[in-house]
Amino acid sequence: MANHPAIVSLTILDELGVKANLFANTIVTDATTVANMETFIQEWVTVTDAIIDGQIVRATMKIDLDYSGAKSAPVAGSRVEQTGLFNFEQASSGYKYGIDVPSISNSVIVGGKLNLSDASIANWKNFVVTGLATITFAGRVVNALLALLDALLTFRKKRKQLDARSFEEAT
Repeated sequence: MANHPAIVSLTILDELGVKANLFANTIVTDATTVANMETFIQEWVTVTDAIIDGQIVRATMKIDLDYSGAKSAPVAGSRVEQTGLFNFEQASSGYKYGIDVPSISNSVIVGGKLNLSDASIANWKNFVVTGLATITFAGRVVNALLALLDALLTFRKKRKQLDARSFEEAT
């Protein structure tokens, strides 16, 4: 049975409307269920609430999982600033929900636009819409994503990270 590092966090609001986060590291085993995580978070909220004056307004748990099958290094010329913004229809909502994919591949761009008939994009879109038996992609208010409506080639600035990585001191 494998152990996976996880972070639990609580967002705490004070009377002035200022929010702060409380983070704690945990270990989650393969046998852990969502119900186990909910119980753990509820207990964490209860014991923490007893020692603070602020209001807990959010509780989350992030688990780092093992994966395989991805590239071993970035493709030459890849830039996370070049993104594909995919807008989906949501169940019970008239609003689009966008998923912004960083470092979108140049191979799926034709004529300055995302090629929605590309097999890789079609596979990605189908996975987002169908998910798995027990996991479904959803919008911010947990409306299931139903269909791809449109897509845009966009650029999101990541200047602080880029500046930090490309800084060179003169000698």
